[in-house]
Amino acid sequence: MKNDIELSVRPLVDVDGIRFGTSRNEVRTILGNGYREFRKSAFSVNTTDDYGRFHVFYDCENRFEAIEIFSPVTVKLNGCKIFPIPLSEAVKEVPSLTKGEGDSLISKTCSIGLYVLDGEPESILFARGGYYK
Repeated sequence: MKNDIELSVRPLVDVDGIRFGTSRNEVRTILGNGYREFRKSAFSVNTTDDYGRFHVFYDCENRFEAIEIFSPVTVKLNGCKIFPIPLSEAVKEVPSLTKGEGDSLISKTCSIGLYVLDGEPESILFARGGYYK
């Protein structure tokens, strides 16, 4: 896989053209077979597809519900880079982010989760509406 991956996101709609609600089989057709299937935790409703630089999550009906993206993947929202960037800049780009679990930030309105380690974003998650209740 190339090191210079760039994804474009439309919150609550799609990630690089893959719409939330798309079937697991369709997502795998689009992204290819370079994944490893695993359970994120003992409480996971379904398995997750690990593509190395991102994890794709599915609901109990095997529909795409979220994607967690890791550095060095670049993520753009409305043409602006929102990941990976310093935490202070990320908060400016997504002003609806508020305190979540631990050091993480979430935007319930946009279904975005920013996972922070040692004061800097480690990963960013985009999900279907209602993912963060």
